[in-house]
Amino acid sequence: SPAPVVSEAVEAQVMSEVVAPLVRGLAAEGCPFQGVIFAGLMVSPEGRAKVLEFNVRFGDPECEVLMYRLQSDVLAMLLAACRGELDREEAQLKWLEDPALVVIMAANGYPGSYEKGTPIRNLPTREEEEQGNFKVFHAGTKRGDGDDASEVLANGGRVLAVTASGKTVKEAQEKAYRGVDTIHW
Repeated sequence: SPAPVVSEAVEAQVMSEVVAPLVRGLAAEGCPFQGVIFAGLMVSPEGRAKVLEFNVRFGDPECEVLMYRLQSDVLAMLLAACRGELDREEAQLKWLEDPALVVIMAANGYPGSYEKGTPIRNLPTREEEEQGNFKVFHAGTKRGDGDDASEVLANGGRVLAVTASGKTVKEAQEKAYRGVDTIHW
């Protein structure tokens, strides 16, 4: 993030041909929307955005990299959306300028039949994340049961999202993979 294929022209096309018609259509049907709409898009080789899907939630794993770059208070932004007050100062988006990316640590076999219940060891502490300039977001994890309640286990296909930023995409990638390398699973 930001996606290198999203030029100013692509952004303008998405706003005029996807977002604005969607918002107008919802309002025309008596369903003005206040909240999060995720537009899953692909950019063609010709530089045209094509809609794959809409979701009334953040995208995953897109959300992790966006939350990493977001410098604004996400709660204030969401409350402002609910109240119809996105024009307020505290609802304005402020972004980390550096590019960021996310590396998904997926369960063995994903996206098909995948393993569950495998222990994840050596998860970094918050201090270790800060020192390494990366962040681990949990997705498909759970705590163990009984005597193993302190253990973290894989419990889904996309298990961890290791996110980092850097002055370049390559630097962000190196930081994220250093984070991946600390985790034993």
